[in-house]
Amino acid sequence: MFRLFLVGIVLAVVYFFVRKIMQKAQNPMPQIDSDEMFECDVCGTYVSEREMITTRGKHYCSQECLKAGR
Repeated sequence: MFRLFLVGIVLAVVYFFVRKIMQKAQNPMPQIDSDEMFECDVCGTYVSEREMITTRGKHYCSQECLKAGR
């Protein structure tokens, strides 16, 4: 009887882990369809929303500007 109970617990745990992984796979990050331009906070270059790097509310045009802006 105890073995059956233990198998049931293990199956329930596996089920919830698989379910959580499947939910993450079905909800990918939303795609940005905007062509809005933002100014880099370091060099002033304008870059599209798709290509910009946003960290702590600031916009950067490249990894170099991101490092310089820290």
